[in-house]
Amino acid sequence: MTRVRILREGKRILGLEITGHTADAKSRRAEIICAAVSAIAQTCAIGITEVLRIRADVRVVDEPALLGLMMPEGEDGAEAQAILATAVAGLRQIEKQYPDYITITFLKRRAHHHVDESATFRP
Repeated sequence: MTRVRILREGKRILGLEITGHTADAKSRRAEIICAAVSAIAQTCAIGITEVLRIRADVRVVDEPALLGLMMPEGEDGAEAQAILATAVAGLRQIEKQYPDYITITFLKRRAHHHVDESATFRP
């Protein structure tokens, strides 16, 4: 199962973290879903760091599978938000079609950088 966590503050997307391997299910469908999730996440990271040249904190680890992206404090440009929102929309579409393979959780960041992990919501 692939797990996606999206950190938001209001309507702003602050970062995302993707863990797990859909391909652990050992089916052709699972491999394709895993590749799609990975492509969306990596394209998002490239758009933020290479196209927009924003110094986001990006971490990629092969084993265990992890891709994390956190925007720098105070970075709330419309172009970056558009890239992040597009990635989230793509991931949500995969979740809608294949809920047995991927789950998405939205976390709210509150004042003083506290993350309310008990809150899951859909924007």
